[in-house]
Amino acid sequence: PICSTGFSNVTKFLSNRIVLSLIFFSGLPAAIAVVGFMNYFIPVHLSRIGVSQSTIGQVQMIYGICLIYIGPLISRYVDASQDKKRYVFLGLVLGSCSFLLFVVLDGVVAAAVAVFILGLSSSFVLASQIVYALKLRVTQELGEGKAIGLFRSTSRIGQMLGPVIFATLFAATNVDQGITYFGLFYLLTAFIFILLTQK
Repeated sequence: PICSTGFSNVTKFLSNRIVLSLIFFSGLPAAIAVVGFMNYFIPVHLSRIGVSQSTIGQVQMIYGICLIYIGPLISRYVDASQDKKRYVFLGLVLGSCSFLLFVVLDGVVAAAVAVFILGLSSSFVLASQIVYALKLRVTQELGEGKAIGLFRSTSRIGQMLGPVIFATLFAATNVDQGITYFGLFYLLTAFIFILLTQK
């Protein structure tokens, strides 16, 4: 039957090693990082240290500016490359650096640099992740539209988890320790991703 065939394709897609790696060690961590950091950590942390609302807004704008002006340039290099996976990995490593830099920097400077690096990270991940997934055989069998829909769904889960995770880090540890732990976790996901996606 057609329904059972469609369900088997979805099951095959979601059980594929590379797809699972993209979901759990790329898409979810990236969504958690962006939403949790941009929508929760930045305004709460900067407000705590006495930064004005206008300055907080300007810091957050750096992310959007990076995506608008630098993102298209990065997309060109990604599109021309045959190895999309390395750009996913590079984006994840950059994302971890945006949190680990709080070890050496603090205040508004640390937040502004972190937002900029996170913007670069998202530019690499967004440009390469879906394109990499679309080239997989299981994606072609399922259908590109359905595959993208499933990826978007998992990304929304990460967006919901982001503020919760960062709020927990605030409550469980001090700010510097919490953000460092998350940076290390993010870096770990990058290496797990590159290991699991080896042929």
